[in-house]
Amino acid sequence: MKIASAVSKITLALFFILVPIAFISRGFVDNSYFYRIYLFTPTKEAVARMFILFLLTLFLLEVGFFKKSVQKTALYLPMFFILLLGAFSLIGSMNPHQGFEQWIHLASLVLFFFVCLNLVEDISSIRFLMKIGVFTGALICFISILCYFFHVDLPFFLKKREFWWGGTFDNPKLIAEYLAPLFFWIGGFCFAKTDSRRIWEKRIYALISALFLFGILFIFKSRTAALGLMVPFLFLVFVFSPRKRIVVALSCVAILFLSLPLLKQTFDRKYTNNLQRLVIWKNAVLIGKDHWLRGAGLGQFDLVYPIYAAPKDRFSIPETQAWNDYIHHAHNEYLQIFSEMGFLGLALFAVLLFLLFRQIRSYLKSESDGMRRILCYSLMLSLLSHFTMALFVYNFQTAPSAFFAMAAMAFLIKLTGGTEQKEMRHFTRVLSLALIPFLLLFAPRFLIQNALTKYHLHVGESLLEQHSLQKAKEAFEEALRWNPHEWRAYFFLGDISARHKNGEEAISYLKKSLRFNPYHVMTLFNLALYYERSGKDEDAVQTYGRLLSFAPDFRMANNRLGHIHLKHR
Repeated sequence: MKIASAVSKITLALFFILVPIAFISRGFVDNSYFYRIYLFTPTKEAVARMFILFLLTLFLLEVGFFKKSVQKTALYLPMFFILLLGAFSLIGSMNPHQGFEQWIHLASLVLFFFVCLNLVEDISSIRFLMKIGVFTGALICFISILCYFFHVDLPFFLKKREFWWGGTFDNPKLIAEYLAPLFFWIGGFCFAKTDSRRIWEKRIYALISALFLFGILFIFKSRTAALGLMVPFLFLVFVFSPRKRIVVALSCVAILFLSLPLLKQTFDRKYTNNLQRLVIWKNAVLIGKDHWLRGAGLGQFDLVYPIYAAPKDRFSIPETQAWNDYIHHAHNEYLQIFSEMGFLGLALFAVLLFLLFRQIRSYLKSESDGMRRILCYSLMLSLLSHFTMALFVYNFQTAPSAFFAMAAMAFLIKLTGGTEQKEMRHFTRVLSLALIPFLLLFAPRFLIQNALTKYHLHVGESLLEQHSLQKAKEAFEEALRWNPHEWRAYFFLGDISARHKNGEEAISYLKKSLRFNPYHVMTLFNLALYYERSGKDEDAVQTYGRLLSFAPDFRMANNRLGHIHLKHR
């Protein structure tokens, strides 16, 4: 039993180190970063989730053979219903396969919370894992600063595999959103009482906190992360005694002063993405209103969004680019939940937060141990930072940020005594062992298939930009071999067929693409255009009409439709 438990804990510690580092790619090149590389890179998602599956498998083996009890908490119930609602929302959705992929991510977060809660036994384990998280963040921050100032391309051995190993952290703002909550983990060590002989530890943590602040405010330049630092500090102003409030308020003012160059961008008309985000939020609310009970379906936001978008919302972007602009997320986790899982999903999430913070409040009222209180505050502030940033970004859908938030939640529940021992029954042991074949056979296969699909899709898009049509076609066909529901592959194959003057084949591919994403504007426009070029004016008119039914301001479609009507006068 001790060996199994030790292996599980070592694996958990490795997870805290490897998942964030796995998500850092080539960092900065020429003081810039890449928006063209997909933020959610396939291999890294698969690696993160495979770690979760491995952890859970080890834990289930321990439960099946050795453990006498497991930890039970009130948070399990809302989490279970969120998973249930997510699965239920996929019934009748546009692309259930894409939604199931998102459900896997959601389930992996819940499973990670469950594993953390059961593997972390005491406060020393919590502090140990927090230290690993902080030092890993410091390493990532240091590497990124090296890349920024010295144009170092790290890690160099991944350079030739950029499509396979891409990079969530190719966008430095995502590094900032990962580091901001970890900044408050450092407080659990800086302000705790320690032996005078170990005062050097506090100095190291003070240097790391300065490194984090420097990176977030001056290197990564993230307004969202700056708010993720300020809001928890403002919260402390109302919590601490008058003498400490002055120090906290001064710290908050200092961060605000340092963040002013970033925050003034919010009111600068040159930054049109500020206004665009407001438009996305408005449309997300409309999606939620139209699907108010259970949402449009988990993972369906990008498929439903084109119905609610309009060219006037895209400002001065050329029309074809504007309509082909692909909105993946609502840039607000709460509106994302509302639009995809409806009012029920948002209510369940609110219940989860209420139970969590009620437990924290009850603990802080009764706990007198200073070190435990400081640790509790540092974890709570890191979560507050996560939830603040979730108003503007999708940090719960990037693996390092999401998993570390779930870890902080599990640590808080364990620290505050929000668990109770549940005796293991024979049925539970059998069920635990029965789940292992599913975890080892089905889940890894699905994750690998998904990773290979996205890999070949990314390679195909790059080859298409280089006008290497035959190789691009082979890449897209390989993507479809792994996942026949991938609408993007059909869309690009239609484009390649059209370039080869094969209109019938292009029409066939685009019709297949519409089966899995029926409201993609450019797919409908291209299909109508190829119908028109093939002499099928009646089909073209129907397709243009279908497009204009939800995108009446699309000028090019109106022009082509008018051209057909003039031709048949």
